[in-house]
Amino acid sequence: MIDNDKQNFINRLRELMKEHNEMTPTALARVAHCDLHAVCRWLDGSFFPRFAHLITLTNFFSVSIDFLLGLTEDDSLS
Repeated sequence: MIDNDKQNFINRLRELMKEHNEMTPTALARVAHCDLHAVCRWLDGSFFPRFAHLITLTNFFSVSIDFLLGLTEDDSLS
């Protein structure tokens, strides 16, 4: 079973991918500079991204790290 914090991240990442033209895991792997296997593990909850990947994702999606992690509903960077 996946804990709530990890599930919040998974849900938020899937939501952001959907908002970006139904972005595929392969495309996300290219953006995050990692392999597809890593992204699939993020999406199934078996692995959490490294800090550097989280920063890359927040920059790409233009959201705060708190938003990406599901800690806030405010997606602004300020």
